[in-house]
Amino acid sequence: MAQVNFLLLGILESISLICCNYIIFIREGRRPFFFSLIFVLLIVGLFGSFGNFIYFIYFFSLFCINVIKARWTIVSYSNCLLACCIIFSIFLTNISSLFLNHIFFLGLPATSTIIIQIMFEIFIFIILLLFHTKILELVTSLENYVIKNNSLAKFQYLASVICIILIIVVIIAEQLNIEMQIQGILVLLMFVTINIASFIFIEFNKYQNRINQIKIAKRYVLQQQEYLSLKANDYEKLRKLRHDYINLLIVLEGLLNEGKIAQAKNYVTALNKAIPSLGKNYQEQTLLLNNIKSIEIKSLLLAKIQLMNKFKINHHIYFDTAKKVYISPSKILHSITILGNLIDNAIDETKNNFNGKIFIKIRNPSDNIFEFEISNSLNKKKRIQLDEITQYGFTTKKGHSGIGLAIIKEITDQHSDYTLETTCSENFIIFNFIVKGS
Repeated sequence: MAQVNFLLLGILESISLICCNYIIFIREGRRPFFFSLIFVLLIVGLFGSFGNFIYFIYFFSLFCINVIKARWTIVSYSNCLLACCIIFSIFLTNISSLFLNHIFFLGLPATSTIIIQIMFEIFIFIILLLFHTKILELVTSLENYVIKNNSLAKFQYLASVICIILIIVVIIAEQLNIEMQIQGILVLLMFVTINIASFIFIEFNKYQNRINQIKIAKRYVLQQQEYLSLKANDYEKLRKLRHDYINLLIVLEGLLNEGKIAQAKNYVTALNKAIPSLGKNYQEQTLLLNNIKSIEIKSLLLAKIQLMNKFKINHHIYFDTAKKVYISPSKILHSITILGNLIDNAIDETKNNFNGKIFIKIRNPSDNIFEFEISNSLNKKKRIQLDEITQYGFTTKKGHSGIGLAIIKEITDQHSDYTLETTCSENFIIFNFIVKGS
């Protein structure tokens, strides 16, 4: 009888882990799932006598496989899903055992109880098969949620800690032979822990999103202050020039009356240099920006043009559209945040480089869609990893916060109307920012 029970327990553990495996490999297709079945049977065959310790072996083995598959990256959604599925499997096994042993089938022999548990878990597996599409949608939605909220690492650590704690508890209970006595408390503990952890995780993400929105708003205010500061500086120069223009014209008139043409030309040249930001190049660019209907976008670009002039960065703005650029008020805040960060990033990269270049191209590929291409030359000594530049805190520039591109990624991840594509060559990095439904 003991051998029969041992065999039945092996079958029960196998089905429990197969249910767990099905959810883990649901995204990868049938072939990986069938290979995983062999892996489960191998673990049960080798370590079935270890009881609940098999959960730890299964978790550790798959965790290591996922790390190797991800090229030695510990944080991955596969490992998040692994921890969640083991929590689900332990919870399912214990709650079914609780109901069978303490509520519905009191006093049944151990063999009969195990057989009923096996039938129950087979029923659960059939449900998983029948609702394959819904479960796949749920798994994909969870993945999108944690990635969009930049919470993959936090979610994995939280799920892994809960998973390991539950594994340790069921192993200790089994070793002390008190598993049946504390099963009700164990199930309640699992349920409360999972709910509290879920609540903390969701609330923390809400808090983090609020903080990020405040950062975006502050960035917008700083950009507007920068623009107003530059305009105030120009206004002050004009005010001073207007105050002195009569005296300046008297001097010019005196030079012309005395026939000192060369000195008069030099004098006019000196006057032009008095207001460098209002020279010919600035006037041409100002006229060019008349193609922009949205005053916020125009103001931003004017401010950035003055900043590029200040740092003597070689820059050009091109319009590949006959339609006036207009961004709807509902999208203007995010559009300014993204454009401002992209241009600031280009300025920071080129302002200290000899012969640095920035190109801004504005297109209208179809109705209500505008594309802004911002490209800048790169320092040849730097190597850019496109998958790293949008991470919080990552920067190649000394004294830089490294949050600008991360903020942009959050906006584009959370709103389908904004798209950012990044390409990189040996000498240039190019950002294509697209606004839909403008």
